Amino acid sequence: MEFGRFDILQLSEGLFRLTGNLMEEFTGALSALPVDEPKMPGRLLVSINVVLIRNNDNIILCDTGIGTKIKGRACDYPAPAGKTKSIREQLASLGIDAQDVTHILLTHLHYDHAGGVTCYDRAGNLVPAYPNAAVFIQTDEWDAAQRSLYRKQHGYFLENWGLLSESQNLQLVTGTEEVVPGVTLIKTNGHTPGHQIVTIDSGDGRTAAAFGDLIPTPSHFNRGLKLKFDFNREQSKLMRRQFIDAALLEDWLLFFYHAPHVKAGKGVAASQTGVKVKKYEERTLWPNFV
Repeated sequence: MEFGRFDILQLSEGLFRLTGNLMEEFTGALSALPVDEPKMPGRLLVSINVVLIRNNDNIILCDTGIGTKIKGRACDYPAPAGKTKSIREQLASLGIDAQDVTHILLTHLHYDHAGGVTCYDRAGNLVPAYPNAAVFIQTDEWDAAQRSLYRKQHGYFLENWGLLSESQNLQLVTGTEEVVPGVTLIKTNGHTPGHQIVTIDSGDGRTAAAFGDLIPTPSHFNRGLKLKFDFNREQSKLMRRQFIDAALLEDWLLFFYHAPHVKAGKGVAASQTGVKVKKYEERTLWPNFV
């Protein structure tokens, strides 16, 4: 999809269901969040949606998904017939080699966002999935991951980002930083100690944003929401309010990392105080992989 100076596509690793404590933490006080199937109460359908930004000089991924390690597949081993292709396979279908990715912008280091940073080669060795990409992480997030090495319940898995420790590809950021002209990282904290979002300036007056887990679905486009899965719930609430107000005022295009159906949209005022998301209908945003 053309977005001014950039071409933007939204890739997907497919769907999965949250149940039990995970669902409760993800939904918070939103008892009205949609359930995927009436016959399966207490199960919430979510997705993993990776944003690809490119121009003549840069190929940028906003997060990397879970990756193939969890499925026991090597980097270049194709997905079984009928299964969702990996992000690397989807890039290959677009004519993009993994070695050509220039930047990876990680909203945070939880496994469902950073798992695709590494993969196994066919000999079983852990290797970078995108060996030439500079990987941008907030310093506070990197430090938080180091403190949680042996507490996997926090979502920080060493195998996803440990190789970066001795790599020149690691780029630690403090606060707000423009990575390339028009693509900016903004630290929000909240969900994790160093969570960040990505904003995209088209160059012709439009703005888009990849929110990571600050606003993971349209149902989280809610000024008053607090979530159990946030490290600092008050900070997340404050940041959600700030960016919801900006999105409404400036008509931002919004990308939702965990939304199964409305993966992108625009915020609209639903009442004097309420807001909602209108689905984005530009079909060129989503490649059709056969």
